[in-house]
Amino acid sequence: MSNARILFIDAYDSFSNNITFLLRETLQVSVELIRIDDPRFVLNDDAFHAFLQSFDAVVAGPGPGHPANSEDVGLIGKLWSSPDD
Repeated sequence: MSNARILFIDAYDSFSNNITFLLRETLQVSVELIRIDDPRFVLNDDAFHAFLQSFDAVVAGPGPGHPANSEDVGLIGKLWSSPDD
């Protein structure tokens, strides 16, 4: 099995389990799932960006709602302001 790690950010979509299963089975990677409103990171951008550093890739899951509604986007919106390193 690969040592690669993928972070999956779940936006409360019923299809998330299917996606994470396919990532694990197809790519032979470790997948960690967090929700878009994870309390460790919602109000702490620095902690979220530091947490991202431990992954090889991030997958933003699908979800209900509208991208203009910050509550529907949650932590996924913070990906666009991640430092380049």
